[in-house]
Amino acid sequence: MRTFLQGSARRLQRPLGSSPPPLHTLAESPPMAAAATWLVCAALALCACSAHAHTHSAPRLAAAAGAAPDATTTSKATGVFFVDLDDGQGAWNLTLHGVKAADVLAPSIHEAPANGSVGPEVVPLPVNATSTRTEPDGSVLLQGGFTAADYTGPYKGRPFDIVHRDIHQGLMYVVVPTKAHPAGEIKGAINSTMLSE
Repeated sequence: MRTFLQGSARRLQRPLGSSPPPLHTLAESPPMAAAATWLVCAALALCACSAHAHTHSAPRLAAAAGAAPDATTTSKATGVFFVDLDDGQGAWNLTLHGVKAADVLAPSIHEAPANGSVGPEVVPLPVNATSTRTEPDGSVLLQGGFTAADYTGPYKGRPFDIVHRDIHQGLMYVVVPTKAHPAGEIKGAINSTMLSE
């Protein structure tokens, strides 16, 4: 499964369905699924932004059921998130614009409950000095991986494929906290579309 979250103020740099630039070596890359590839899309935008404030052709932040309350911020941070979910492992890459690497805290995937309450963290996406770098254009690249052993909250002890199922059903969102906004400065609701190989 290849997942991306696109910043609301950015257009895709590559055609849908093409591979993101890898942040890991080929030897570290998980094998591609043989059956089908799922493309999961969402906007990763400011928590304080209104969905009505965007007037460009990029996907907009959908109201995420259960998403954490919006932070009050004047940040213009945006991002793109990719994850391959394959053979019991998730390998993810996150590109952020408008933030400094030193200010980014560990992002996480959250469950979006149907009742509209704040969703619990279910997949932490830890970062460290070796998983974070600043590119020449000023963007911040983060990378990491996870397995079912990393699941927290209501997902703890559950099989790896539960993430695939719940992302496909639109029950997840991603939060990127910063030092200025530890509850989350950037977030994106995740929606899915199936692509053939």
